[in-house]
Amino acid sequence: MYSGNGIARFQVNRRNNSEPSLNSLSNLSGPNDYAVPVLKVVNQSGKMLAVMFGYACHNTVLADYKWS
Repeated sequence: MYSGNGIARFQVNRRNNSEPSLNSLSNLSGPNDYAVPVLKVVNQSGKMLAVMFGYACHNTVLADYKWS
């Protein structure tokens, strides 16, 4: 069994970043959590048997009630 961290970059802190300016921003303001914990299970010959990861964020409603 192996463990590590991946990265997710799709989250946005809605309180600190204006929706209309998101496309032009290169750095997001406010707290962000990019860490994605990952577990990998292999058998004795090295064949991968399972991968498990966890990440959670709230869905958001954008302008005109479009879902993200």
